[in-house]
Amino acid sequence: MSGSDLEKEFRYDGQLVFNGLYSTEVVDAGINFEQVAKEQLTDFTKGSPDNPSKGYGLIPYSEYVENSSKLPSEIKQTAEDIRALRRKYEDWEVGETKEGEELEFRQTESYDIYWDFPEFLLIKGNKTQAKRASEIVDYQFSDYLKAVEIEFDPYFLQWLFYRRHADKTNLRDNLTINMLRDAEIEGEREDRYGKRNQVDKSTDVTKSLPILLGILDGKDITSLEGIFDVRGNFVAASIELGGRVHVKVEQAIEDVEPISRMTLAILFIRELLSLYNQWESMSLKEKYPPDEFFLEVAEECKRQGSEPTFSFDNVIKENRQLRTQGSQNDTQAGLSDFS
Repeated sequence: MSGSDLEKEFRYDGQLVFNGLYSTEVVDAGINFEQVAKEQLTDFTKGSPDNPSKGYGLIPYSEYVENSSKLPSEIKQTAEDIRALRRKYEDWEVGETKEGEELEFRQTESYDIYWDFPEFLLIKGNKTQAKRASEIVDYQFSDYLKAVEIEFDPYFLQWLFYRRHADKTNLRDNLTINMLRDAEIEGEREDRYGKRNQVDKSTDVTKSLPILLGILDGKDITSLEGIFDVRGNFVAASIELGGRVHVKVEQAIEDVEPISRMTLAILFIRELLSLYNQWESMSLKEKYPPDEFFLEVAEECKRQGSEPTFSFDNVIKENRQLRTQGSQNDTQAGLSDFS
């Protein structure tokens, strides 16, 4: 595999959608990511209709960052240890003109793997691409690092919602939640909005009736979208169960070069995943909202003329149990400490 630059300027395909999020543990402290990639992975070269090509190319990420005139020095310093590679593959179609002349059409697609050394590995691509990339990492890099997939717990999304609702916006030192504007909530029971409630383009989704009533009905928040402050940069992003993050091209990353967009996106996800790890280690009373949260949600519904017509006592009771005994995931995490 060649270690040469893929392009003179950093570019990426598609949107800033990350469908693979992993925590990583370095097994071999002497790992040289670039060297392993050169030795283990096939270089991408142009193929033909009879023999389409697929392969990898190293992304000299730190060089792109260093050469950027737009990124401030404090952000550049946070990106010094990002390693990256890109998998590319071709799709050829053969046609002909009206005169019978043969035409060849070549299309290339790609997905990226970013190792935010040493803690997190991020895959930018669709679900199929993310699955393929994780298999490559497991097979080619297993002697050097251990990767564990991160899938957000619905209680984590509820905790984020609670923090914004309670105006406790400072999530950690370098991450603040400024607003929540979209949300999706889902459950087994059907209410006036159905089993699945979704609100888009709200100015404050923590005051949106479909979501508030869904919470009181015991539904799970399955996605949240909002604007976050990451080290003084406003980033808009959606966070979904299953470990999917979509960083939107707006706010601080709207009118900047691609390397700045990607760096701020990776920086946001780093802070988000660090927060998730922090949340998992919190005491149960910190991890789950107090009773007052649900009572305030009910009061907000009443204030908007939609006082709940059903009892939500069980939701409060279950939450109290979580604050004293934890969830099944908490139990499993506790057992893993002794394994």
